[in-house]
Amino acid sequence: MARFVPFSMHIRITPDNGSGQLKSKRFENWRDMQKISSLMYEALDDLTTITMAEPGGGQHRSFSGTGRSGMSGLVNGLAVKPQIGETPAQVMIAGFWDDTASNTQPHPEHQRISGGEIYTGPATAVPWDQNPATKVDEMVKALKSAVEVAIDAGLPGGVAYDIFRIDISGVVYGDRGYHFPQ
Repeated sequence: MARFVPFSMHIRITPDNGSGQLKSKRFENWRDMQKISSLMYEALDDLTTITMAEPGGGQHRSFSGTGRSGMSGLVNGLAVKPQIGETPAQVMIAGFWDDTASNTQPHPEHQRISGGEIYTGPATAVPWDQNPATKVDEMVKALKSAVEVAIDAGLPGGVAYDIFRIDISGVVYGDRGYHFPQ
């Protein structure tokens, strides 16, 4: 039986900085992020192991060249945010990973003593000395590789990207979290 595990993924992108005056450069930068977002959405929409949250966000496809005007050029896309301080420009995917494994507690059992009794069970806060369960690491590896393969096939060669952060099953990998499993 399939189960859907919610996740959010942040992907670092490098938009084209454009040329010209400052105001024009900002617009070109933003438009390039929208193009990257819509191309990534189209590439990931074909994956059967991922169901992206709806609505996917609206981006304008200014590169279509079909002479569309008004709102008819809008396509589905992913959320984008520009570089702010030292945080890079990112695309965010919110969705569900289709996994066939049974539910897994992400962290090992935790023992606590209360009122002279010893209790064992899931911890309310993740202890500093415990790593996530192996099944969660395997799920992250599979998710990361599936997304990278789809994006590599859907993006043109000159677009640089890097998976920056994954939050799945209450465990954070990447930025401010665990290292990505190898």
